[in-house]
Amino acid sequence: MTVTGSGFSTVPSENVVTLNNKPCTVDSASATELKVIIPANAGSGNLQVTVLAKTAQSATFTYDLTFVTVSTPAGAEPGFLNGVGAAAKFFGPIGVAFDAAGTLFVADSSNQRIRSASPAGFVDTFAGSGVKGTVNSDGLPVTAKENSSSRTPGTTRSA
Repeated sequence: MTVTGSGFSTVPSENVVTLNNKPCTVDSASATELKVIIPANAGSGNLQVTVLAKTAQSATFTYDLTFVTVSTPAGAEPGFLNGVGAAAKFFGPIGVAFDAAGTLFVADSSNQRIRSASPAGFVDTFAGSGVKGTVNSDGLPVTAKENSSSRTPGTTRSA
């Protein structure tokens, strides 16, 4: 993060920066700019800068994470297998969504299933039997709401 202003020390260690009372690392400093590394989970709150004996504090500072790490939470190899983390297998994931509890739902197209991955990493089958068709695993017809401009929004049709 870059903090701009005036009166900073050009010696990084003489500038003390905290966010929510969590110490930040001053990576580089000039008289008008500090390059600061925000610690993980610092969140939003008061940003405080102390240079020698002088301290300045901001109003609530909102920290938006812009660097994102992409990782594979489950399914390191193609196939079908419920399990935890990399032990689980997917084949043809084409879409994802999260619910309010943080559960990840994956459209596992080649396995003909909707899979769920809990925040703890456990992967299970949410819907589908693995057989392409127009019936659920219980043998009842599939009913879906179609959201298309060629139909009246919200109409229901049996597949």
